[in-house]
Amino acid sequence: MGGGRLGVVGSVQAGGVKSAYVALIRGVNVGKHNRLSMSDLKRMLTDAGCTDVATILQSGNAVFAYGRSVDGLAAELSSAIGSHLGRGETGVVIRKAAFVDAVVANNPLLADVENPDRVGVVFLSKPLPKNLARHLDPSSCAPDRYALGDRVIYTYSPVPGDARLPDWSKLLEQTVTARNWKTTMRIQAALGQVLSAEGEKMAP
Repeated sequence: MGGGRLGVVGSVQAGGVKSAYVALIRGVNVGKHNRLSMSDLKRMLTDAGCTDVATILQSGNAVFAYGRSVDGLAAELSSAIGSHLGRGETGVVIRKAAFVDAVVANNPLLADVENPDRVGVVFLSKPLPKNLARHLDPSSCAPDRYALGDRVIYTYSPVPGDARLPDWSKLLEQTVTARNWKTTMRIQAALGQVLSAEGEKMAP
């Protein structure tokens, strides 16, 4: 299978200041299929000009610093991973550290669930349609629950192995990738470390 190298995307930001981002990869390392080592993912991001790259778990999460526009980076990474796996493009969502901070701070389900470990976040590649709520019936997926947010959907599935939530990817016709709450918190912490590392580099 091909190695999948990325080109450098965009132009350097003024002053060389870098921001912290997370790349969320959809559908890798699920069972025996679509195996992607985190070292390969780290290499792909490094090839693209990312620094301070670190991966979290084996489910396709990588934080990094980047001093260029990320416009196009998700598509470049998607193509590289697809080439590496010998298939078409792979779903990739890239979000800034501040976005993840807001996701964690604004979760409306945490205060009203019995088991926070069963809370999840579905990250979306595009904004939700404005009229989506009109076409959904929350009672149809009980006892599961969900709440719509800014390019995310918060979920709660209290019964392991019996999730009744909609197929968000099919419903929304866009790239979606889900993370449980513990993983989301680990991603937030890792992004904080990237920001700290970049801050130390900028210190006089």
